[in-house]
Amino acid sequence: MGKYFRTDDREVLEETYELVIKRGFNVPPYPSGIGSLLESLESQFPKVKGARPEEFTDGRLVRELDQSGFIKSVLAGR
Repeated sequence: MGKYFRTDDREVLEETYELVIKRGFNVPPYPSGIGSLLESLESQFPKVKGARPEEFTDGRLVRELDQSGFIKSVLAGR
């Protein structure tokens, strides 16, 4: 993370890891949050109004991995 955030400040990296990686990701990682993003863009981009999140995301791969038990098997090894 330090490479991509261009910092070697251990405290910043640890706090970022805690907030973003440990708390920020849902398992299984189904796409989410697109609806609120679209709502926030409506005032700047009128064409966004009425757009559905499903038009921008595809959760089939995650759903397939989840239903097959693959995600649980990977997490079991942690």
